[in-house]
Amino acid sequence: MAWEPGLDVHEWRSEWASLEDDIADSPETGLPVVHELITRMLRQRGVLDDNLVVAEGVDPDWIRTWEAGRELVSLVDDAAAEVDDQDLVDQLDEYRDLFEALLEQRAAP
Repeated sequence: MAWEPGLDVHEWRSEWASLEDDIADSPETGLPVVHELITRMLRQRGVLDDNLVVAEGVDPDWIRTWEAGRELVSLVDDAAAEVDDQDLVDQLDEYRDLFEALLEQRAAP
């Protein structure tokens, strides 16, 4: 699918805005959805390939944030695991920062 300049940014901002209430009401429910959005953005921006392999030269903080989110999502999906609410809130804050960085610093391919 070809992306028009600015269209993906508009769609991502709209999608993020639609998730804000869900994030505030239930970070546990919101995190997997936000993780999926961030993963999609990273793929479309060329940070991750289709196999989720990291491209060379990518900001390591972005990858650490994404990997921490992936790990936390798998804990959320594991009914036997206990997840601290503050960890969820912290990860969502990190994703919010990564979201903004991707919009501002990483141009569409």
